[in-house]
Amino acid sequence: NLEDWVDTYNYNCTWYIENDEPGCPYFGESYPNENGITGDDACCYCQVDVEDDDDYEEPSFEFYDNCTDVPDWMNTDLYISCIDYTYWDEPGCPEYGELVGVDGNYTGNEACCYCGGGNECTNLEDWVDTYNYNCTWYIE
Repeated sequence: NLEDWVDTYNYNCTWYIENDEPGCPYFGESYPNENGITGDDACCYCQVDVEDDDDYEEPSFEFYDNCTDVPDWMNTDLYISCIDYTYWDEPGCPEYGELVGVDGNYTGNEACCYCGGGNECTNLEDWVDTYNYNCTWYIE
């Protein structure tokens, strides 16, 4: 991933991971920033060639109860965020988990729930959004 890249709408590579399929067939060429750089150019997730890779398997995203990733954490060597570890490493991050983030303080193993780190978190009791959906609805 290109460090500090955002598109026209100020979305970074994490947005593309959360809102598009691998290879970014829907949004990868959309929304170039002022330098003309699109998600396809900037994001590793958008550069995955799933059509020509018979061995490609969609990673499974697991919900980590009572855990949130350190916000905006990014690996300094690979320029990947916590959500990207599901593509780059096995659960627990034995391969890349010890690499330090751009903040110089946390490793992936300390910052990311997928790697066994992250911050303890609990849902607000009785919280619902404007449509009366609670946290459980968002998980499912």
